[in-house]
Amino acid sequence: PDLQTIVFHPTNSKIIMTGSDGGIHQSNDLYAKNVVWNSLNNNYSSTQFYTLAIDEKKLSNRIMGGLQDNGTLLSINGNPSESWTLPMSYDGGYCAFSNTEPYIYASKQLDGIAKIELDSKGERINWKRIDPVTSARYLFINPYLLDPNDNNTMYLPITGELWWNEKLKDIVLDGTFTQQTKDWNKVSLSTNFQPSAIAVSEDSKRTIYLGSTTGAILKIENIKSTPIITDITNSIGGRGYINSISIDPSDPDRILTVFSNYNTCLLYTSPSPRDKRQS
Repeated sequence: PDLQTIVFHPTNSKIIMTGSDGGIHQSNDLYAKNVVWNSLNNNYSSTQFYTLAIDEKKLSNRIMGGLQDNGTLLSINGNPSESWTLPMSYDGGYCAFSNTEPYIYASKQLDGIAKIELDSKGERINWKRIDPVTSARYLFINPYLLDPNDNNTMYLPITGELWWNEKLKDIVLDGTFTQQTKDWNKVSLSTNFQPSAIAVSEDSKRTIYLGSTTGAILKIENIKSTPIITDITNSIGGRGYINSISIDPSDPDRILTVFSNYNTCLLYTSPSPRDKRQS
């Protein structure tokens, strides 16, 4: 993918070499009916990770990431000397291990999230695209999240909207890449709110936090009944693109945010109401 340079052999025009986002490759017969390309990387890896996921719940050595122009790659044992599998191609985006074996979730650039079934070697057996039909704008690498309390629920924030699906287990894999419209629900946000980060608390309340590309932060409660959306931007004080949000597992009202910016502090905490009472 993304060829950066092409070089012909100086004395044999049939032989061609390319430099790309995937490394260096060579064809010995450019004019063959079926051109064969050979990798010359020789243990050299040309990769750039956008995202990374580890198998936290099972405490295994599995690791997976979405890579620029190199798809979603998976290592089933964490051994650096063994090849990774490719459950999904395209530009790799956010990905997630599900505790409902043998499934993972992977995404490509912009829209396009897939539920994927793997075999014991980490190879894809079957898949289906599952993201909802919408005209809202996605980030190039758009976040989404499995509910930490129930991996059959997914939250998907996009411009001005927060979608969720509580019935991932009911999605039947059929090898198609058409959007899944069934069982998706939506709550509207402000039209100019572009989510760049999402976090969900691990308690029964399922408090959701959304960070935006402009530094705004929303706190969403009771999403499955009567959603309460609170803008808590001013209680944080950071500026810039919000890269990630983490929630204190013992206090869902306390969060830590990461801002991507230049020449400024990047980490900010939000004191919980109980902190204010104590002070």
